[in-house]
Amino acid sequence: MAGREQHHEIEIDATADAVWNEIASGEGLKRWLAEDAKVTDGVEGQQWVSWGQGQEMAVQHLVWQPGERLQLGQRGDDLSGWDALVMDWTIESKGGKAILRLCQSGMPETPDWDDTYDSTTVGWRLFFAAIKHGLEQHAGKTRRTIFRSGPVEAPRDGAWKKFFAEFDPKGELEGLGVGDRYSTTTSTGASIEGRVVLHDPGRNFSVTIDGYDNALMSVDFGGLGASCYVNFILSTFDWSEEQMKGIEGPWVGLLDRLLPVPAPAEE
Repeated sequence: MAGREQHHEIEIDATADAVWNEIASGEGLKRWLAEDAKVTDGVEGQQWVSWGQGQEMAVQHLVWQPGERLQLGQRGDDLSGWDALVMDWTIESKGGKAILRLCQSGMPETPDWDDTYDSTTVGWRLFFAAIKHGLEQHAGKTRRTIFRSGPVEAPRDGAWKKFFAEFDPKGELEGLGVGDRYSTTTSTGASIEGRVVLHDPGRNFSVTIDGYDNALMSVDFGGLGASCYVNFILSTFDWSEEQMKGIEGPWVGLLDRLLPVPAPAEE
């Protein structure tokens, strides 16, 4: 396959069938990847996923081997741009656990795709951490999220600093690594503690939140230029809408400072 490739891999304490269900069913995809998803089974089927805010994607099943391999993309000759992108998932059982691998290929090698390539590289790290956390800690549970994504008019390092000025204003997370315990109070008054899951400065940050029944909060920063793209997801599991409303205020306030919601267009 022509174009750039990137490879991702993670070990998950789950069966191959359980991992397959997360990547090949609508309910599974909604637990780690997207806000909404629908899947038509089989090699002639397809996946449709949506992150809201006008962001959605539909891909076809190019290979469908339950429990082993799922290849996603578009059928046709002379495909270009996003249509040329192929995501090849493989699952290997090893020592009672599953190894999930992804080879993403087909992205153009031209400079105008550099930001997109970087953003997807960063984003997949976040999503791989999410599927592992969901399967190992909350298998089969319904996920509800506080989600926000969009461009920030600052380079990636600047957006990272802007986020942490709000998320950890006292600098209590400085120097912490993956697996370390943390405790912080955000600028909007949310006092949280848990464990660091990802910490790749300037790119990825993810933590569990004990007080939200072991929820997962993740943020990633993609892009190489004067501006960047940020994704924020706070995922709870088996929480009611009322419980979510009870925590929304401080998080929405924080996100409004980092990623303001555009004002509705005047009619």
